[in-house]
Amino acid sequence: MIGLFKHNNPLAILLLIVLALLPFLGEKGGLDTVVFTTTHPTLVEKELIKLIQWMGSGNSWVSNITAISLLLVEALLLNKLATDHKLVERGGMLPAMSFLLLNALIPVKITGLVLLSNMAMILLLRIMILLYKKNKPNNLLLGAGCIVGMLTALKTPYFTVYIWLMVALLIMRTTSLKDALVATIGFLLPFYFLAAGLYLNDNLVVQHGLSPLVLDLGLPNLRATEVSRIAFFIALPWIGLIAANQHISKMMILNRKTYIVVLLLFPILIASSILDDQQMIPQLHLLLVPGSLMASNLFAYHKKDHVPNLIFLGMVALSLFR
Repeated sequence: MIGLFKHNNPLAILLLIVLALLPFLGEKGGLDTVVFTTTHPTLVEKELIKLIQWMGSGNSWVSNITAISLLLVEALLLNKLATDHKLVERGGMLPAMSFLLLNALIPVKITGLVLLSNMAMILLLRIMILLYKKNKPNNLLLGAGCIVGMLTALKTPYFTVYIWLMVALLIMRTTSLKDALVATIGFLLPFYFLAAGLYLNDNLVVQHGLSPLVLDLGLPNLRATEVSRIAFFIALPWIGLIAANQHISKMMILNRKTYIVVLLLFPILIASSILDDQQMIPQLHLLLVPGSLMASNLFAYHKKDHVPNLIFLGMVALSLFR
């Protein structure tokens, strides 16, 4: 089974579609299944939810087909990013497979907001790669800052991604106060336009633009199978990181820096999900982008496919437990 993903076999695309379908088997409802569990949603979050519902998320069939399509697109984009920059020991479809397998492990379906956020994460990683040795990076820096600013306007806990952005700039480029300043200006632009719009409509209230940060380490009541699925979801990327140790040492400097940036993004997004008001479990989907890049090396590490096949089948079986 793993051999199909390692060697770009055409059947791998069909298997990717099956993996994307796993979280939706036997489930009712669509992207609007999780609407507002936050106590104080931001104005941007509320308006984006309304837009998603207007585009058809009220219809479960339309919603599910849209979610599956976006999951496949994100998996393939991430796969191209990983193979182009040799972040995985072997090419093929392993990063896309890991992305969809990890998604199936989370005991709730992915929401439209997180799908959009994951697309932003992929774009941010691409920008980080382009920034390496870029002579005039101002447009890229503004773009990266603006993306993080829009994410923070959507959910305040995403401010942790701004911290990641500043650290990632130090890793990908020589230390420059100017680069950090340009990225920060880009980060502030969404808030400037949001504040200007609210002011013109005589509705300038801070609470409309920011949601409270709530440090809540408590977990909701979960069944043993759900706890096991979340535990595997968190642990597999770190096991993949250990398996990739030898491969990382052989990487070119750009690829190695990119992998370090990906590695840092994983705990940053864990912090973001913990700080989110009553949304910790749904927000675990944010970890899909860095987590799948880390976990994919676990399937590429073994020369023979026996162990990777057992891991693959075990993850599929675990994801089917409801």
